[in-house]
Parts: sequence; structure tokens; C-alpha cells
Amino acid sequence: MQSFFKTQAGHLTLAFIVIVIGACLIRAGLASGAKPLLDVGVAAVVVALCAVPFRTFVIKPIADKQSAGSNSHSKNNKE
Repeated sequence: MQSFFKTQAGHLTLAFIVIVIGACLIRAGLASGAKPLLDVGVAAVVVALCAVPFRTFVIKPIADKQSAGSNSHSKNNKE
């Protein structure tokens, strides 16, 4: 059985948690007037929003292409 956090749903759950934490940091930064806290919160939200699509549309296709290439290479060695 695959670990939950290695599935697509697990990645989305982690992204959601990071977005919530980032939103809390933004709110705390606005309330206290601390610009660095606000900046960290915005950065956390932006990274969380970009991480899952980047993994889905960039990293996963590259990994699939490499694994398909290694599978065809191993088939050629067996023949």
C-alpha cells in the first residue's frame, strides 16, 4: 500500500496545509505590522500553489519518460 502523502491527494493535502499556515502568517503580519512575517506568508502561499502543478506537469512526465526509456532498454537486453 502506498503512503498517503506520496499520492496526488496527499500532495494536495500538504499544499492546503501550507496555504493555511501561510494565510495565518499573512494575517499575523498584517495585525502586527511585521513586513517580514507578511513576506514569508505570501512566499509560503505562492510556493504551495505552484508546487503541485509543477510536480504534475513537469516532474512526473520527465520521470515517466525516463522510466519508459529504462523499460525499453531492459527489454532490448533480454532479447
